[in-house]
Parts: sequence; C-alpha cells; structure tokens
Amino acid sequence: MPCIQPTRKRALANINQDRVQSSFHFHEQKRVFAITPDPSPTTITLAQDFLRLEDMDRLVQCIKQLYNNISFSSRQFIDYIIKHHAGHLPKLLSVYYSLSTQLDVLALRLEPLISQIPRLDQVLCELISFEERHVIQAYIRALDTKTLNDYFYHDGKQLVDWRQVGVMKSEHTQRLWYILEYYHVIMDSNQLKSILIQLMQLNPTQDSLYQQLRKVKETLFMPQSKLSSKQYDALLAKSPVFHLMSTWFFEFNPQSTTHMSDFVSHLFSLHAMENQFDISLILYMYHAACKQLVADRQVEVRVSYIIETLNEAAWRSLEKDDTDELAMFLQLAQVALEHMHPFIGYTYASWFDTLFVHQRIRTLNKRMGTLFINMLHQMMSFEIPSVLQIHGKALLNCTTLPNASLFVSAVRKRLLELGVDHTLKAWPTSLKLPVPADNHHAVDTIEVGDVLTKFIEKDGAIPAKLIQATVFHKSWFHTTFLPELFDWQGPHMKAKDQLILTLRKKHKIPDAIYKTWIQK
Repeated sequence: MPCIQPTRKRALANINQDRVQSSFHFHEQKRVFAITPDPSPTTITLAQDFLRLEDMDRLVQCIKQLYNNISFSSRQFIDYIIKHHAGHLPKLLSVYYSLSTQLDVLALRLEPLISQIPRLDQVLCELISFEERHVIQAYIRALDTKTLNDYFYHDGKQLVDWRQVGVMKSEHTQRLWYILEYYHVIMDSNQLKSILIQLMQLNPTQDSLYQQLRKVKETLFMPQSKLSSKQYDALLAKSPVFHLMSTWFFEFNPQSTTHMSDFVSHLFSLHAMENQFDISLILYMYHAACKQLVADRQVEVRVSYIIETLNEAAWRSLEKDDTDELAMFLQLAQVALEHMHPFIGYTYASWFDTLFVHQRIRTLNKRMGTLFINMLHQMMSFEIPSVLQIHGKALLNCTTLPNASLFVSAVRKRLLELGVDHTLKAWPTSLKLPVPADNHHAVDTIEVGDVLTKFIEKDGAIPAKLIQATVFHKSWFHTTFLPELFDWQGPHMKAKDQLILTLRKKHKIPDAIYKTWIQK
C-alpha cells in the first residue's frame, strides 16, 4: 500500500499535485463506448455509392426500400450521376442498365437517363463497341421516336450510298441493324415494307433501271481479287444489315408471310418508279441472304421455294407485259443461282433454258415470246458479258421464239465489242468469269510504233486494223492500246498527238479516258 501522508493540500492546480492519486497502481480511466446507428440512406447517398461502384447488391436493396417507402427520387438520382460522373459515359450507361435490370420495381428506367446524355449520338456509337448486345437493344428501344427516326435516316442514307467514296463506319452499321431489328419487333409487314421503300428513296438516282442493275452486278459478280478495297470493305460492312432485312420475307424466313417477289411487283406497280426508287437495295439484300443460306448450309432446304417464287414472278411479269419487272426477276435468279449452283447442280443457264427457251414448265405464246426477246434486246447494252453469253447460247438454235436469231446475232456483235468469246460454243462456268476470246491475242500484235508509222504514211488516216480493234475489241482498245499510246515516248511524238485528236473526233476515246490524259 502507498504511504498516505497525514496532511494534504486541498487546493490542487492539477492532478499531478495529488501524490495519493498519482501513486495508485493499476488505475485506468474508465472507457465509454457509444454505438451510433448509420444514417438512413437517401437518394443522393445512393447516387454517390453508385458512382463509386459500391456493393451493388446492397444498393439494389436500399433503392427498393426507399422506393417502396416513396422516398426515392429517380430524377434526383439521374441528375446527380450525370452531373458528378467523372468517368466514361458509355460505361456509366452499361452499369446503370445492369442496376436497373436487378430491380423488380420501376425505380430506375432507361428513358429518363438517355434523354439527359450529352452527345448521345457519339456515346451510343461508343457503347456499341462494348459489344453488349442486350444493353444496346435496351437503349435503342428507350429512344424517343424523333431521335430513333433521326438515327434511322442518318445511318440509312449511308447504307444506300453506292458511290463507294467511303466505308460506312461499323458503329453506324450496327446501330442501324439494332434499329431495324427493333422495327421488326414492333411493326407489321406493311410497315416494314414502307421502311424499305423509305430506304430506297433516301438517295434519289438519275440512273435508269438497267443502269442500276448493271452497276450492282458489276460489283457482285466481279472477282474478289479485282474489287477495290473500298468496294470490298463497304460490301462486307453492310452485309449484316442487308441480311437482316431479307429475313422479313418468306423466301429466306419460313416464319414470314410476305414474299419478296410480291414486294418487288408492288414496287414496279407504283407510278413513276424510275428516278424515285433505287432498286439496288433489293439486289444487295438478295445477295446477302443467299450467301448466308450457303454459310448456314440451308440451300437444299430453301432453294425449291426460291426457284418456285422466281418462276411464278417471272411468268406473271410476262403475262402483264412488264419488261422492267421481268428484267428484275432475271437479276434475282442470277444472284440466287450463282451462289447455290455448286450445291444443287442447277445453274442460271439451266433455269433460263428450262423456263424460257425449251419451256418445260409453261409455253410462251407469240406475244409473250416477242415481248421477252425485246426485253433482252433492251438490256443488251447494260448486261455483263457472262450473262450475254448464256442468253446467246441458250437461244442459238431456238425456233420457238420470234426474232431469236436476230437477238443471237446482236449478242455476238456485242461480245466482239467487249473482247470476249462470241462463238457461243461453251457456257461460262461462273457469272464472274465469261468465256475468254480465243483470238484475243491477235490484237496484241498491234504496236503503237507501227500504228504511228502507218498513220504518217497514210497522211493522217487511221490504219484499218486499229479501226477494227476499236469496234471488235473495244475492251482491249480502252484498257491496253490507249494507255500505251498516251504513254508513248518514242519517235513521231507529233503524229501521236494527231492520232489521239483524230480518234477523239471519231468518238473512239471516251470522255473520262481523254480527260485523264489531258490532266497529265
């Protein structure tokens, strides 16, 4: 025990002056612990937790509790996270969607959030790059009608731009895909057909129907090695959208009740179709759909329906004397069978011969036969070489169609101009590969130097051999001889310039080629 002194000071300045108290051993100040309850969560504190990506399960429970107690403000929550977020907006949208799907109450909806997102166009495109399909679908469906239509027209205009001046960005292609997928869910068949017509009117064209068809086929049936990188990339990027729209039709989707052949007939029944509709979209859709059937190994399943609808549609066009509509169905048959013939052994040549020449399905009367040959004549100058060879060979010995022999003669002349085989002894193995001319090497013996020498000797008269080449080997003349003539740096330079001017006066040099030479 400590020694306690008999006397003590009663007034102490501090506790250290009390020697009795200071000398107690094992003395501790009493500790007091107070447990205070957590403050009740509010909309703002929950918004703060959301931005910090705190425990989502707890956040869900707290939001439900506040919402059920009518204490949660969706507007206040959204305003706060929009104002105070410091990260990536697309990531914010993704996390917000995840939170909203875990709530079984309507405390958080997508529409109020997306209406306040700045630069929504850019943010949506960035969100698409996350490749979170359900998130994109949800936000596309949350867009108001005006915004949805604006995106449809913006992206749709790029889709039907066939000028190949640039490739449609993948984000815009995918956004249009999601929009069209949403339309497929909420619209009936007539509304979907109206959507297609709107797309075909977004880029008005001055080209005739046959010019439109030729441009598309030159792209689709050109060997991939000869396609420019821009052409190939553009076609590849847009194909998923083309394929999606093709599934709106029975030919490529047995669940649909709408036939593409009926839709095409409807287009041609509308007044003043030319210069208002760009029919190219239909061909690109058909191409993408047939290509996908091959990839999915569904050719054998759907081919009979496709051929049957083409047969009926082509015959119906002949019966009502609509040559433009008939021409369109010939193109669709070419696209379909070019993809499918390796799997079914049935080519476009077989289809054409069976339906129109030997007429094993139905018989053409004299009026229909005359109409058919006239249509082929009208298309001749716009047709690709391989198809001309097929039509010419199929009708080579035809006696049932009026003026078939005249058509074959015209085909041979045209094939000579194009510099391919005109004998019609063999079928093209593919629409991409016309039968080459056996005597194509004959024009290769025409040398620029020899031509200039003879041009001088004949006092400015074009040599007969060259004149023949401009008619019967036009392709060689344009792609081989003219570039060599323009680049000629040997003797007789003055004669070279005079020959070019003479050829120009005789309309043997196209404007585009001549302008290129002038600019050099």
